[in-house]
Amino acid sequence: MNAAEILRSCRSDGVLLRADRPLATLDAALRLGFDAPSGRGELLWGTFSQIGPLRWSYLLSVSTTQPLTVQLDEMGAAAGEKFLLWDVWRDPNATSLQEVAAGTEFVVPQSPSTTEKTVDTGSYQVLAPILASGWSFLEARKTVPASRRRFSEVTSSSDGFSVSVRGAARETVQVLALYKGVEATGGWGVVEVSCRGGECSGLDCDVEMRLTCGAAGCTCG
Repeated sequence: MNAAEILRSCRSDGVLLRADRPLATLDAALRLGFDAPSGRGELLWGTFSQIGPLRWSYLLSVSTTQPLTVQLDEMGAAAGEKFLLWDVWRDPNATSLQEVAAGTEFVVPQSPSTTEKTVDTGSYQVLAPILASGWSFLEARKTVPASRRRFSEVTSSSDGFSVSVRGAARETVQVLALYKGVEATGGWGVVEVSCRGGECSGLDCDVEMRLTCGAAGCTCG
């Protein structure tokens, strides 16, 4: 067993950090399946985390034979909403984020080729909502980086945001706070913030912390 990979799925006490629903085949994959000349559809699944009115979407593709175009509205985006598209496996440090808006589309890349017949390749993408203040956030190094078991009570201020972070006793939670970078380049900056939990007792106990980010930086306590 690979302990580092297993810990991507849970808190330090083993509580699973999961999405709100099991993975399900996307409509885009079903449409391509009907039109595929070989009769083989594309393997593309999605799910989400809903925190208040905000939705983080997750897309998994396996052995795709072509780039796939997905309408953002199919992921539950409402009019006027904007998201950051993160290609997790290609860009694990979130240094190259794409901004997409409701009513537009984005591309799921074709799966990388491999000579290993027993190895499947694919992509894992995350759509993170951009708050009214222009910020967004994700948990670092977790398969579901915005689980409701970890985050709740998100509020957006004029220049930042605040979110409740829940952890196990003495757990350190690493959060990626994303903000609009230099306007001339259209890039996004990333601040990695450590939220350190205190003591608690009992089964599956929660330590509540508050992460706040703004023009002066980020704090968590």
